[in-house]
Amino acid sequence: MNKIRETIKNLRIYSKNKFLRTIIILSLLVIMTYSAINLNIITPVVTRSTVNEIKNEAERSARDIALSLGSGKGELKRADLQGDLLSQVKQIENRLDVMKLKIYTKSGNTIYSSDPRETGEVNRERYFTDSIAKGVALTSLLRKDIEDSEVKKETVYIVRTTVPMLIDGSVIGTLETYYDLKN
Repeated sequence: MNKIRETIKNLRIYSKNKFLRTIIILSLLVIMTYSAINLNIITPVVTRSTVNEIKNEAERSARDIALSLGSGKGELKRADLQGDLLSQVKQIENRLDVMKLKIYTKSGNTIYSSDPRETGEVNRERYFTDSIAKGVALTSLLRKDIEDSEVKKETVYIVRTTVPMLIDGSVIGTLETYYDLKN
């Protein structure tokens, strides 16, 4: 009789363990499936959507600046960025919440940058000249490794959007924004 009771007790424990094991396996499968879906479907869709929204916002801002200059304007010059237009650029910079905002002349000379040390530099990068030549916006997702003060390496993803500013179909300058996707 004791053997039968012991056997029944062992069977109950085994069946409980089997049930628990099944729950654990199913839980792990659900977690792995969710992670795979998140990594391969959700994250790329959200990233694409965010990048498109950043591009659209930069294009609207470039149009606003170009419209403020008015028609009949030749190439954008540093002297044009004064008074109301300069305050409008700073408002756009704050509204977009960008890491950096730059405005270039048609030839690539930096006439405004949120980092004043970069003002006066000339952009001769191929992406820039191609964007100007075609007169279309160009958006790139850049990966950059940054070391902080504690010598930790961190990878950040930056969306760079280059938008030619057009007046009457002619490029007068270029607006370029850098946006950290972490924000």
